[in-house]
Amino acid sequence: MKRSALFVLPVGLLLIWGLLSFFKVVDPLFLPSPDDVFKSLISGISSGQLIKSMSVTFARSISGFILAAIIGIPIGLLVGRIPLLARATQPTIDFFRSIPATALFPLFGLRVALSLSFVLIVVTEMFIGTTVGLGYEIMNSQMVYRIPDMYAGIVLTGIVGYLANLSLLKIEKRVLHWVGH
Repeated sequence: MKRSALFVLPVGLLLIWGLLSFFKVVDPLFLPSPDDVFKSLISGISSGQLIKSMSVTFARSISGFILAAIIGIPIGLLVGRIPLLARATQPTIDFFRSIPATALFPLFGLRVALSLSFVLIVVTEMFIGTTVGLGYEIMNSQMVYRIPDMYAGIVLTGIVGYLANLSLLKIEKRVLHWVGH
């Protein structure tokens, strides 16, 4: 697949968004133009507010992810390699099988965990009463009807998550060279 094909969907979505906004198909209060959101994103980055919030959110997400990986990977390897340990842990593992799989995503394969750790920290920041973080910025902007700022926070969240995933893919490719990508 050509690299230019990778941009067809995002450009198409931006075009649709722009048309919906231009023709006011959706009230601009709820769906500001891409231009307004871009201006808000640049303003938030320039003022340093979004950079500070992004840094806090990213630090929270990465610290939890690293801690989970440091603990979870060695335990998983040991359970997989030592039959006695596998048999000893089997009842506990069977217990967790009754829990919905989506609730256990943070425990599986590192890319899923990284994405979900970022999503969960943003959602947590929205509702636990923090005063900094991308979740806080998104929720606060929505509550005071600074809707372009809200979308700017959402877009920045997506960009950071995407870049974190790309970074982990590069690390995975180097470290796990035997895994086909």
